[in-house]
Amino acid sequence: MRALALACWLVSAAAGALPAVTYHLDAAGTGDFPTISAAIYAAESGDSILLAAGLYLGPANTRLSFAGRDIVLAGAGPGATILDCEDSGVRAVRFENGA
Repeated sequence: MRALALACWLVSAAAGALPAVTYHLDAAGTGDFPTISAAIYAAESGDSILLAAGLYLGPANTRLSFAGRDIVLAGAGPGATILDCEDSGVRAVRFENGA
């Protein structure tokens, strides 16, 4: 009986574990999501968001918050990946709540 209960628990635990997802974005908004904010909102801890080289403008591509999730945000080069706040005085990325 214990073996059956352990087997059921292992199967249910494995079924709940989803593999990490990698999203690809480009500055033109034609990647997996139109903006970095949209990708972060959809991502779960463990996921990655790769930004193609380019200039990312606008509030949906700045003032970014990971909301405490463990998400990788990285430039996918070659070339520079720039989150341009357009001299607005806002931060491009804010890390808080253990992000």
